[in-house]
Amino acid sequence: MGYSSNSVHFNGNTCSILFNISQQAPEINNAVGQGALVTAGDQGIMFGYATRDTPTRMPLAIYLAKLFIEEAYGGMGVRYALQPDMKSQVSLLYSGGVATSVQAVVLSMCHHPSLTLHGVREMFFDAILPRVLAAMPQNIAQMFTAKTVYHINPAGSWNVGGPVSDCGLTGRKIVVDQYGADCPIGGGAFSGKDPSKVDRSAAYMARWLALRALSQQPSAQSIQVQLAYAIGQAEPVSYRVYDPTTGIEYGLPDVSAALLTPGAIIDTLHLRAPIYGATARRGHFGIAAYEERGYRHYSWESE
Repeated sequence: MGYSSNSVHFNGNTCSILFNISQQAPEINNAVGQGALVTAGDQGIMFGYATRDTPTRMPLAIYLAKLFIEEAYGGMGVRYALQPDMKSQVSLLYSGGVATSVQAVVLSMCHHPSLTLHGVREMFFDAILPRVLAAMPQNIAQMFTAKTVYHINPAGSWNVGGPVSDCGLTGRKIVVDQYGADCPIGGGAFSGKDPSKVDRSAAYMARWLALRALSQQPSAQSIQVQLAYAIGQAEPVSYRVYDPTTGIEYGLPDVSAALLTPGAIIDTLHLRAPIYGATARRGHFGIAAYEERGYRHYSWESE
């Protein structure tokens, strides 16, 4: 994550970690663990989304917002006095339901005091923005126009960030973990939950289903998937696969409802593997699947 020295005010190598783990309520335990069958530990509706608008099949606004963070911190790094705490936001201008240009970019970057506010903004326009534009297809890069407004550290200099500045709570602003403003979210956070919790595992499956459906429906521009579960039940109580731009409904893409149980999802997507450090660093969707140390990461991103 980047919090590895005292220079960023929080050092993950030396900080104290407190463990306070209690047992799950017996009623939930009894409902979830029915022999070899894993059932949903709570009710909930999870969503998945995929679109042809971007190379990662993610909505355009969050695709761009993630690119800015990747290039600002991942590309520039702490050697340029930038620190791990960053936030981005991209607003698009639409005409007839189609994005035509980038209206505004908001990027706030925590930085070392040796880097002035002018220096931060100069770094953005001289180094970060060109790298972002070079990393995207030309048809998307052309949406950045002379009218695009850039709000770079709009509150001024920002030298103290991370847990020292705002300790935060797990499960806040979870729209960042998913699809931005372009797709509903079920309301359940991912972080801090093992894959038996459908808040997490079913959301991954919904993304996998959306990608598969998009590849199998060449006329669809976007696909949205909805999976609903009831506590103590294995199979979803309902599902929906459709194109939100046209309203056309589709069936499950070569998948039976039996493969949508929590246990089947865990097995299909290899969710018991130690893969969640990557999702904490880079987000949950829009990252190409890859193998590392014998484990499959982002398996739900494979069509």
